[in-house]
Amino acid sequence: MNVAVRTQEYAPFGSRFRQYLACFAEEIIPFVEHNYPVRRTPDERIIAGDSLGGSVSLHLALAYPRLFNRVLSLSGAYYPESRDLIALEENLSWLDINMVVGLQETDYQTDTGVYDFVQMNRDTKPCLNPAVQRSPTVKKTASIFGDFGKKNSQNHYSISLPHETA
Repeated sequence: MNVAVRTQEYAPFGSRFRQYLACFAEEIIPFVEHNYPVRRTPDERIIAGDSLGGSVSLHLALAYPRLFNRVLSLSGAYYPESRDLIALEENLSWLDINMVVGLQETDYQTDTGVYDFVQMNRDTKPCLNPAVQRSPTVKKTASIFGDFGKKNSQNHYSISLPHETA
């Protein structure tokens, strides 16, 4: 995978971000629904990803709430632009989001620099928190900050996923 292209597609500051969201929701989901026996309502779906995949999962839900209202963000790369987009939302009462990040993910190297994913997630959670929401509350905002190791890993997810998807 070309990491720079992925960043342009998944990051809200990326040149291909809007096109990626549209392709995923308007082309990939209809293709999957047409060809596979999958659940089709937002309450039956969960969209999940790690790093930029975690944050783009939230952005897909925000842009297409008729498709997704359950998000699992694993070590989400929540740049300030993500928080800016979340701040534009007036009503997140439909959203059910779980955020998981390892406490040691404080110096994560990406193609755009080194970031503190723990702080990025801590800064993002209040944007989704019912205590600061401007209108009806988010259904569920859960965060797990755990000692999962230096980087996100299969072991980390095998521990947290059963809890998060229940």
